[in-house]
Formats: sequence, C-alpha cells, structure tokens
Amino acid sequence: MWKAIIVVLICFSFFVRAENVTTNIDNDVKIEEKRTCNCRCGERNEASRIVGGVETAVNEFPWAVRLSYFKKFYCGGMLINDRYVLTAAHCVKSFNWFMIKVTLGEHDRCNATRRPVTRFVVEMVLHNFTYSNFKDDIALLKLNEPVTITDTVKPICLPKDDGQTYVGVKAIATGWGSLTEEKNHSCKLMEVEVPVLSNDECKKVKYMPNMIADTMLCAGYLKEGGKDTCQGDSGGPLCAERKDNKYELLGVVSWGVGCGRPGYPGVYTRVNKYLDWIRENARQGCYLYSGNQLHFGSHSEKMLFLPLLCFAFLQVQNATALFDFLLGRQKICVCRCGIQRPVTQSWLSRDSVSPNQYPWLAAVEVGSRYISGVLLSDSHIVTAASPLYGVSSSEVTVTLGSRDRCGYGDDTSSHGADSILIHPSYSTTTSDNDIALIKLRNKVSFTNLISPVCLPIIGSDRSGKVASVASWGNYSSGSSCLPKVASLPLLSSDTCLTSSINVSMVTSDKGCLGPAGTTSVICSDDVGAPVMTQLLKNGAFRLVGIISSASCEQETTPLYTSISSHAAWIRQQIRSDCQCF
Repeated sequence: MWKAIIVVLICFSFFVRAENVTTNIDNDVKIEEKRTCNCRCGERNEASRIVGGVETAVNEFPWAVRLSYFKKFYCGGMLINDRYVLTAAHCVKSFNWFMIKVTLGEHDRCNATRRPVTRFVVEMVLHNFTYSNFKDDIALLKLNEPVTITDTVKPICLPKDDGQTYVGVKAIATGWGSLTEEKNHSCKLMEVEVPVLSNDECKKVKYMPNMIADTMLCAGYLKEGGKDTCQGDSGGPLCAERKDNKYELLGVVSWGVGCGRPGYPGVYTRVNKYLDWIRENARQGCYLYSGNQLHFGSHSEKMLFLPLLCFAFLQVQNATALFDFLLGRQKICVCRCGIQRPVTQSWLSRDSVSPNQYPWLAAVEVGSRYISGVLLSDSHIVTAASPLYGVSSSEVTVTLGSRDRCGYGDDTSSHGADSILIHPSYSTTTSDNDIALIKLRNKVSFTNLISPVCLPIIGSDRSGKVASVASWGNYSSGSSCLPKVASLPLLSSDTCLTSSINVSMVTSDKGCLGPAGTTSVICSDDVGAPVMTQLLKNGAFRLVGIISSASCEQETTPLYTSISSHAAWIRQQIRSDCQCF
C-alpha cells in the first residue's frame, strides 16, 4: 500500500513540474503541437515470407512510397511519420519541389483503377550531399497535409541506437525499380533480402576504400551477387525486423555499380547516423509508438499517458524505471534549443550582438576577469577548462540573458556555481581535452531571453562550413560590456595542419577556424566562446566547439575543442538536467 502512495505522490509532483516547464516555452517561438498518435510504427502486414527478388504481398510494406516527377515515376522513399517522407538526396537535388508527387499505400503502380493516397511536397530539406562522393545522400520531404494512418499507410520505425552497425543482419530492400540492369521499372512493388556487411569488408571488395564512408552501409552477396537494388529503387528503404516484430529503418538506397554484380554490393545511407538531423527537420510530424518507447509530442499527450504509466508500474515489483522517469533522472522538457533571435552577421569581422541574439551565451565571471560560456541545459554551462583550472566554484558567477554584461537596463539572471568539472584528461601542456562544465547552484528557467544551444549531430562533417563565434572578448583590450560575433570558416584537418599553428597543439579533439594565413579576429580573451553552425537557414544553432586557444596579435589559427569528441562525457554529466530538443 505504501508503495502505491509513494508512486501517486511522485506522479503528482511530476505533473506539477511538467506544467511549470510547459509555461516556460519561448513565447517568440510558435511550436506546432503534434497530434495524438495512438498507432504503432514498423508494422508489416503479414504475408508470404518468400524473399530474394520477388513480388511483395499487397501493402505488405505500408511505409513504401513512390515519387513521381512530371507524372513519371523515378525514385522511392519511406514514410517516417504522418507528415514526412525520407528519401535519397540525389533523388531530389536540383528538382523543383512543387513538381514532386508522393504516392502512398500503393502496390501495383500500373493499375489505373485503384486510387492510392497522394500528396505533394511543400518543403524539401537536403543534407550536405554532393555528387562527388555521394556522402550524406539523405533528404526529407514535407507533405502538403498529414496522411491518415491506416492498414495500408503506416510509417516505419526509426533506429534507436546510433552506434548499431547491423553487421550480419538479414535486411529487406523494397522498390519499384528495374528487375535487372537491362529491364524497365517494375509495375509491382518488389522485395529482396540481403545481408548487411561491415564497412571494412565492403572496402576490401571492388570498391575503392575511400568510396565507403562511415555514414554509408553496404548490403549484398559479395561472391555470387544476383540480389540487389537497381535503377528506380533509389531513395527506398532497407529495413529489418526487430525482436519486438517491428520493422526498423537501416538505410536509404543510395548507389552502387550495376545491379547485383559480384564484388559490388549495394551501398545505402546509414540512417542511424542522421537521427538528430531527422528529428530536427521533421518536428511537425507525429511520431508513433515504436513498440517499447513512446514518442511524446504535445504536453497534452504526456498528461494523457502518465496516469497509465503510473498505474501499469504499480502492478509490478520492480518500479526502478518508473522512479527514474518520475524523479527527473530522465526528463521530458517541452522546449526548443538553438533558436536564434533575428539578426544579420558580417563575414570575417566583429559585430556587436543584437539584443539576446544568442540566448545561450553566458558571461562567466572568474575572479576579476570575464570569459564566455554556453548554456546546455537548465543546470550546466560549458566552457574551456584552461581559465577554470585551479579555480574554486566560489570564485565563479554566471550571468545569463544579458545584452550588456555591465548590467545597464538588462533583465539578467545571475547564478553562483555549485561545482566546476574539468575534463579528467585535460592537459595543461597541450590543451588536450580543454573543456569544462559549470554546474549552477540554481536551475535556470527558460524564457525567450534565456534558452540552451543544441548539441551537435554526431558524425557530421562540417569542414568548409561557416561558423559563428560569439564572445565578450574585446580584441586586445580585455573584456567588453557588449558581446561580439564573427563568422568564420571551419578548416579541414589537412588545411589546419598546414596553417600558421603549433602542430603539437592540434590534438585529436581540436578543430581550426579560418581563414588560414591571416591575422585572426579571435583573440585570447575569446577562450571559452561557442563555435556554432546552422544546418538550415533560420534553423537551430548547434554547438560545434569551444574556443581553446587564439591570438589576434599575430597570424595564428584559432583552435577550438570539438564538442562531438566529448559528447558522451557531456551527456553523462547532464543526464539529470532538463534538456531541450
């Protein structure tokens, strides 16, 4: 009886906390609430299990999508929620999005008597795809209106584990593509079963090793060939059945040499390397129940499911998972990260930041000096380790929500430091692992002036992209009352090593800011400042790095500590915090 009373009290406290979080949503950001989803993803309509280049049963794979351009079929795709279709970037790059027609719930595309579900595309989002190497061959299509989930139209489940390799898994590819290299496209949806290969194994066949990137997945029969995807299958799904009998998306049909040739397995875009990117750009869709986890959308959905969860866990002996959830060890926060206030920036110059342009920018007072920091959650700031080394938490004060750190007319929020966590492998000699977290004494309330930045998408290559660096550093004259911002290119590793830099300082977790061979606008006072990028125009900002070393008095290339290199360590430290998405 006492266990039931405790669980009920915890549930009630969570309701109160969830309500408080909801009221703190950025008032300037209008979030389209997701509709209540009471169905499940990845449910194959059972039929014959014969595989290996045969016709599927009618609507056996209800997530399969056909794309047409000027009324002509040319590529495939898959439904991932009620509003978005995932496909290959090469299927839509340079196409007029308004001319793409999406057909769902179809089996025989040549049957004119049956009227499947159709939609048109209103928005097209491509990753950093290039035809030179076919990396990042993935794209999202937003439909003009949501689709109704039925027995014949259902989404596939997205992967849960971004580290899963799937080696040895028997996967199924589906499409209306050519049956052989010489034949026309198939009228009926076909399926083929192929084993997933390791990338090392794929690099040792007839493909050149540099052709197979970590974000790609190979599947097929190396010696005998004969089973593969072909022309017209591009953009379609490669999926596999999980232990819970739901089908999970492994890859997107991307490229290959010929169709089913020995030594040339099919190459797919590895979907679990793009999960953050997919969720970032497909927010307005309704993600469905995936079998053993719930994809909550709106606040009302959480309130609907929490009583059911509480009741269910009262029936079991071990309620550890429920207690972790309800006690806040794993939080659901209804807020968005990385949302910038409207502003314009200059290239290779230092402009003053518009009022609260970067609502995650923190002014960190360390003794008598100021450094920059970045808000990651409701309890933690990330900055460089070097200015905090040997400093006690009592010497640190963090100011958030400030346009002018000197405090003239600002509605700021000041916080003492509860603790300082220097990376355990930080080196004062080489500045390796130059990163630290400041835990705030009091939790932060998110507003339109104070909100966190987004963590980076693991595995994405950002070299050549333009980054923004915001800081209270003021060239060579010490800290400034007004923050500054500069736009700079991210250099590749090769360019970094050949630029004006002490090579011994370029450790495995470091990146370089350009342009190389010029006097930098980033100075020593900018250590701890955020290096940020946007995937999309007006999209969320993601934290690429933290300035580690720089000098604006000579031609020295600024170095930053890569956040991706320390993502696991960061997430472990902030796992109990309220984190936005």
